[in-house]
Amino acid sequence: MLGSKRVGRTEGKDGLEVHSAERECLERMCDLIGGSEELLVGTVTEAVEEHGVEHMPRSVEAWRESVRGLSDAIFQAVYAHLELDGPRNDPVLAYGIVRGRVQNGRGVRPEDWTALIAHYRRAYLDLIASAGCPPEESCACRDFLERVFDRLENGFALGCEPCSKGGRAAEG
Repeated sequence: MLGSKRVGRTEGKDGLEVHSAERECLERMCDLIGGSEELLVGTVTEAVEEHGVEHMPRSVEAWRESVRGLSDAIFQAVYAHLELDGPRNDPVLAYGIVRGRVQNGRGVRPEDWTALIAHYRRAYLDLIASAGCPPEESCACRDFLERVFDRLENGFALGCEPCSKGGRAAEG
């Protein structure tokens, strides 16, 4: 399990310093998320139904694809050694932009998508909290996921911006 010391520094492909204990913690988080797809799908769909979010998918398979897409963006962020405080090569921001464009094209209101993101955030954070990890590990994962969801919201907002003359939403 993760201790309080940061050991084994390595440099990610983008030049950012990564501590091996933190990386191991985030890799375990990815394993947990990957093995909890059905739980995440159920948690999100229950919350959406309970809170009456409109214009959302009706099929379980569509929800599963949505959870998979978000989970894949999280995995890419972990394995790319990204510091999610900046936009360069950020798979989460890119995913948010794409999803924003898709939802905008479907006529989904930004406030409905924002409500859905809040439900996803809660589902992923609750999953981490329920895993029974040591406090340091749980905190590191929670902080990482909070940054992920902040980037997702930013990407979605960019993807929902009105299209320019060239027909593309502004990207930053």
